[in-house]
Amino acid sequence: MTGQCRSRASGDLDEDQPKEEKKECYYNLNDASLCDNVLAPNVTKQECCCTSGAGWGDNCEIFPCPVVGTAEFTEMCPRGKGFVPTGESSYEMGGENYKDADECMLFGQEICKNGFCLNTQPGYECYCKQGTYYDPVKLQCFDMDECQDPNSCIDGQCVNTEGSYNCFCTHPMVLDASEKRCIRPTESHEQVEETDVYQDLCWEHLSEEYVCSRPLVGKQTTYTECCCLYGEAWGMQCALCPMKDSDDYAQLCNIPVTGRRRPYGRDALVDFSEQYAPEADPYFIQDHVNECDELNNRMSLCKNAKCINTEGSYKCLCLPGYVPSDKPNYCTPLNTALNLEKDSDLE
Repeated sequence: MTGQCRSRASGDLDEDQPKEEKKECYYNLNDASLCDNVLAPNVTKQECCCTSGAGWGDNCEIFPCPVVGTAEFTEMCPRGKGFVPTGESSYEMGGENYKDADECMLFGQEICKNGFCLNTQPGYECYCKQGTYYDPVKLQCFDMDECQDPNSCIDGQCVNTEGSYNCFCTHPMVLDASEKRCIRPTESHEQVEETDVYQDLCWEHLSEEYVCSRPLVGKQTTYTECCCLYGEAWGMQCALCPMKDSDDYAQLCNIPVTGRRRPYGRDALVDFSEQYAPEADPYFIQDHVNECDELNNRMSLCKNAKCINTEGSYKCLCLPGYVPSDKPNYCTPLNTALNLEKDSDLE
């Protein structure tokens, strides 16, 4: 009887080797909603812990990934962060082959929400749109509030928008070339406006985002005519009209300021005495102003809260999941407030 050794097919070898277990990969284990922080549902422990994962498991039964620099991490990830074992790589160490992990492919948009993920070797980069920034803890691009920077809109009113912001100037001031500062127009321009003959578009509607719309059809007006008779903003730069219950409005439209009643609109331009009676209800303002209705149309009185009108004033009621902060009329997320309390206790 003779024997002959034959090489086994690669497929036979693969069948003898146990398949590596695959489970869910989690991130940010310090978050209260950590069970929802799933990067990928079907990855190996090394694909998770040697890349961007913080824990690995199923149904929120999580095995925390070893900390970088420890012996446990070196044993699991001998090539370091960003490399995983594979049979198709040119990197060799200890008889095992390793390759750069493509985090963008492994985790998709979960690792770079609202941005563009680009794989690098090792690791990845998340590119956010202009006006947004990447949060490496929440793995997401968030809007940058440019209005927090006082240099974004000097001597004007800054309104943050998604990915950008607007700087509004009060007439007769205009934006300079940098569009970050409100300045007075040139002397010749001032002379024209002093005669009150310069005319431009009159906008009849101003949205909560300070976007001008519905231009007055059929005629152009002066700033005074627009604000006192027709609209809420004026000119191509959307110069805001003063609020109708403000002293600035009364001065612009030549109206005496009384605590009893104040005409506006077309009635604002007629001569009247203290006994002036408005033509109809739309031209009558009660002593008590509902700030939540009147002011909230122009600016956000309450941040992350609901505006509640009160006698002579208003208050802000925080939305579910938010608590009052040190800033007036500003509610902060509950988790953020708890973290701040912990930090202050440590100090």
